[in-house]
Amino acid sequence: MSLLRDHDLIANIIGKPGSRYIEGIELPADPYSKDSPVQGASVDLHIGRIYLPGRKENDDGGALNPRSDHVLKTGETAVVTTRETLHLPDTVAAFGFPPSRVSFRGLLMTNPGHVDPGYEGVMRFTVINMAREVYSLRSGDRIVTLLLFKLETAVDADWKKRNPGGEEKGPSPISQANINRLSKDFVEMENRAKKIARRQGVKWSVGISLGVTVFVAIL
Repeated sequence: MSLLRDHDLIANIIGKPGSRYIEGIELPADPYSKDSPVQGASVDLHIGRIYLPGRKENDDGGALNPRSDHVLKTGETAVVTTRETLHLPDTVAAFGFPPSRVSFRGLLMTNPGHVDPGYEGVMRFTVINMAREVYSLRSGDRIVTLLLFKLETAVDADWKKRNPGGEEKGPSPISQANINRLSKDFVEMENRAKKIARRQGVKWSVGISLGVTVFVAIL
């Protein structure tokens, strides 16, 4: 097994349609520059669609009406899919993780993880803002770094064989029921703030919510 390096990744990205491991990658004029999504041995993927828990499917941010940008407050969650689509052969596997520029700003990504050979579709994962400040999610922003590994031999049963779907490729569609299994506020920041206010004998109001929320965030 070998880790694909920049030369291999760029050659595949600019290769013939149908043979590319990732569709939707946009390379700058110099694919080896600091502005390139391709690093020495990895490639960055970008935000495509943003889904929000606690909505109805036709609401803004719902399963049938995803957003292209959203500001996550402290403790809030969202479901994000990548702009790019994976088309891995049965000889290539991948592993995803949040890039440092994302994690250092306090965005927790719960499930990028391992991608099996043969996978077809976008990547999707839950993000949680664990920082004291808001985090802006925008379509086109880098969100996950992907390492791709070339296997010595093909697997016996790749993702497509284990997940037959005829013409429908990729993971199961995102449903509002699945999105709403998530808590809108992962750390229940507002409820914690209200409890602190009550303990201090302060009447809760929208006007004091920000100050109390900041206080809770540093506990």
